[in-house]
Amino acid sequence: KQILKYTPDGTKSVFASGLDEVGPSAFDRAGNLFVTESSQGAILKFTPDGTQSTFVSELSFPGWLACDNAGNLFATESLGDTGDILRFTPSGTKSTFASGGYFSGLVFDSVGNLFTSTAGPTNPNGVIVAYRPDGTSFALLPTSGPGLAFDASGGLYVTGPGEIVIPALTPGPPAFSFARGLDGPL
Repeated sequence: KQILKYTPDGTKSVFASGLDEVGPSAFDRAGNLFVTESSQGAILKFTPDGTQSTFVSELSFPGWLACDNAGNLFATESLGDTGDILRFTPSGTKSTFASGGYFSGLVFDSVGNLFTSTAGPTNPNGVIVAYRPDGTSFALLPTSGPGLAFDASGGLYVTGPGEIVIPALTPGPPAFSFARGLDGPL
């Protein structure tokens, strides 16, 4: 498998190849790319020049990734019907940030709060949980999908089965469908 790179003008190149099973990815502020290789139970790190290393290994089943402004990497880890959100310092020191959910879709807002979806096979009518930097949760919003992203004005977008929804967390109006009829958005 490969990681492809596209320039702003659409030029495609191979950034990395020879990978086994690549999954979600995230960039830190220094431009390092982190990618899950779930079949190996590892998270790979690519420097901006493409140098590859194993950032962490011996994980159960690493999934979604996000980096905070301090350079910490957050990763979901599935443990069967439940899982954890792990926090790794820039040097790779691991700690558990949150436990006991089927976590997916990690994203940080502009002030450092972490948002995750708990929707999954064991909880199809899940919620979005928001965590302060200290790990305390403070918001629950209904959701139907795992993909999360913030826009520049602070609006939270959620992908669900066949649509993208903007929930009531936006600075403006309450939840509404942004796009429908999509084929498996993430």
